[in-house]
Amino acid sequence: MTRPANLESVPCSLCGGASHDRIMQKHGYGIVKCAGCGLVFVNPRMPARDLAEQVYGKEYFDAERGYGLADHFSEQNRAHAMRWGRARLEWIERRAAPGRVLDIGCAAGFFLLAARERGWDPRGVEISDHAASYARETLDLDVATGDFSSKQNFVEPESLDLITMLDVIEHFADPLRALENARRALKPGALLFVATPNFHCIPSKILGDKWGLVEPEHHLYYFTPETLDAMLEKAGFRVEARRWPLLGLNDLLLSAGALQKAGVPMTAERKKNLRRLLRGPRDAARKIVGAADESLLAPLFARGRGGVIEVLARKNH
Repeated sequence: MTRPANLESVPCSLCGGASHDRIMQKHGYGIVKCAGCGLVFVNPRMPARDLAEQVYGKEYFDAERGYGLADHFSEQNRAHAMRWGRARLEWIERRAAPGRVLDIGCAAGFFLLAARERGWDPRGVEISDHAASYARETLDLDVATGDFSSKQNFVEPESLDLITMLDVIEHFADPLRALENARRALKPGALLFVATPNFHCIPSKILGDKWGLVEPEHHLYYFTPETLDAMLEKAGFRVEARRWPLLGLNDLLLSAGALQKAGVPMTAERKKNLRRLLRGPRDAARKIVGAADESLLAPLFARGRGGVIEVLARKNH
């Protein structure tokens, strides 16, 4: 994978610092850790204005690329995404009754479908016009095209009961600004739900740059529980609940990155074929982990080592 030539250096989104240490290199991109606050991010990187066209075009959603999302619009993926959506909404609804929800980075809109069937009034924002058009035309959803981190006028100020960012905050060119925009759009005391890969998880520590979620072309930030909490606090939120619903065992046992770490040569074609081959076992592994009793997994959850961070944060008045 060839690195684009038009890269730009950026300061830390959390503290604004310019001092950092490089901790890994992948696909020609440097991944650095801020010396001031510990936030991990890609630097230098593609300019924000180029992301929509060069990264989040049609190929991102329906082609077998190194960072593409294969079969994103399939019935199988829709069913999987809606199961996850229902489970997340059940957790959210312990603290909020259904109301107006905005899903930022909603892709094809499958989470919005799950929200609608549970009584929410859903709408979405998606940077890819290809995916947003699918949501509007095929699923009859209210989805706008655009980058939420660079615009504030997708919804009226203080008009929403819930904003969700499902595996999207790591994609933003400026995640702090996206959170600040979210705060403006939420009613006083309303909730924000954020889910993002956990850079502190066990697979990340073992696999290093072979971890499948180290994808510097589009994963621009790598959060730990501490850096995510710090950014939420700076944006005007207080964290009310957090959990780590996936241990990431499937990443250790059923991934191309694990095979690479073990010394197996991994060409782009082999990675594509493995993705197809392992899709079934990975789905089965997710179901097994998801069905496990949380009390049995609590010691690992308590240490913040799960593969995903999920946070519910409330807007400060």
